[in-house]
Amino acid sequence: MFKKIDTNPKAFTIFYGAIGSVLASVIWAFAPAFGDWLATSTFSVLIDFVNARYIRAATLEPVNYSFFVLTAILVVFAVLWFEIAGRIKKSLLGVPDEETEKKKPVTLMKKVAYFFIQFIIPLYIFYGLVQISGEVIVLNAITDFKQHLLIVTPYIEKEEKEKLLSQWSQMRSLDDYNKVYERFVAVAKEHNLKLYKNRMY
Repeated sequence: MFKKIDTNPKAFTIFYGAIGSVLASVIWAFAPAFGDWLATSTFSVLIDFVNARYIRAATLEPVNYSFFVLTAILVVFAVLWFEIAGRIKKSLLGVPDEETEKKKPVTLMKKVAYFFIQFIIPLYIFYGLVQISGEVIVLNAITDFKQHLLIVTPYIEKEEKEKLLSQWSQMRSLDDYNKVYERFVAVAKEHNLKLYKNRMY
C-alpha cells in the first residue's frame, strides 16, 4: 500500500498532506498547555537553582577554590574545544580531495557523531558557565553579609545581631535572604550608612 502511495505523486501528496494536517492540528491544540508546562517547569528549575545557592551561603563558609577551579577548567576546556573543533570536523566529515576537489562520501554514523559532539560540547560549556554563576552568587552573598553585618553592628543591640546571624543561618531561599536585608536596609537608612556591594567576583 505504502509503495503504491510513494510511487503515485497525487496519492503521495494527498496522503502525507492529510497526515501533516492532522499532526499540525494536534500540535496547535496542545501547544498552549505544553508551553505553560514548559515555562512553569523551567522557571521552577531556575528558582530551585538560585535557592540552593542561598542555602549554601547560609553556612557563611565561602568555597573560593570551587569558583577559581571551575573558572580555570572552563577556560581551558573552551580554548581546547575551539582549537580541536576544526580538526574534528575534518576528521569526521572529511575535506575535499585536492585532485578531484570533491569530498569523499561520509557515512551516516560520522555525521551523527559530528552533530552529537557539536551539540554536547557547547552544552557542557554552558553548564560550566551556569555553575560558575552559582558560585558567584554564593561568594557575593557571603561577602556582602559579613561586611554589612560589620557596618551595622555598632548601631544594633547584641541580641539583634545574634538574631540576624540566626536568621541568616536558617536561610533556605531568596525570600529569606531578602527578609534579612530588610533589617539591614532599615538600620542603614536610619543611621545614614552605606551598604557597599561586593565587586570582587
